[in-house]
Amino acid sequence: MVNIPTNLWIPAVIAPEKTLAKASKGKASLVDAAIVMALVGLVGGVIGGLSLGFIGFIAGAIGGAIGALIGSFVWNGAVWIMAKVLGGKGEFPQQYYLYSLFGAPIGLASAVIGLVPLVGGIVSGLLSLYMLWPLTVSIKQVHRLDTVKAVLAWLIPGIVLAIIAAIIGAAITAMLVAYGMSQSNGVFG
Repeated sequence: MVNIPTNLWIPAVIAPEKTLAKASKGKASLVDAAIVMALVGLVGGVIGGLSLGFIGFIAGAIGGAIGALIGSFVWNGAVWIMAKVLGGKGEFPQQYYLYSLFGAPIGLASAVIGLVPLVGGIVSGLLSLYMLWPLTVSIKQVHRLDTVKAVLAWLIPGIVLAIIAAIIGAAITAMLVAYGMSQSNGVFG
C-alpha cells in the first residue's frame, strides 16, 4: 500500500527544521516518494495542458508525470552525489523522501498559482526560491552537514545543470536558426 504523508506537507514547508528532523528518523520509502512526485507532475501537467484541449490534457498528464519523476530523480541524484563528495553520510532514499515532503506541496501550489497571468509566474518563482530553505534543511538532516556544505550540495549541481541547459538551449537555437536560414535562401538570396 502506498503511503502518502500529506499530513507532513504543510509542516514541512512552514517549519522544515522540526518536521524534517522528525521525518528523517522514520521509514523512508523511495517508491512512495517517487509516486508522490509523479502524481504532482501529473497534476501540474494536467493544469498546464487544460488550455490545449483533450490532447493537451492527456499529453500534459503523461509528460508532467514522467518529467517530474525523471527531473526529481536527476536533481536529487546530483545533490546526493555532491553531498557525498562534501562528506555527507545519508542515503538517497531518505533524501528523496524528505524532498518529496516539501517538493510536493510547493510543486502543486506553483502549478495552481501559475495559472494566474503574470502574478502567477512571479509567485511561482518566489516559491522556487523559498524551496531552497527546506532543501538546505533536508540535506543537513540526511547527510549531517553544516549549512555551508548543505548549500553547496545543491548550489554546485544547480550551476552545473544550468550551464548544461544553457549549452543545450544554445545548440538547439543555433540549429533552428541555421535551418531557418537554409529554408529562406530563396526568399532573401
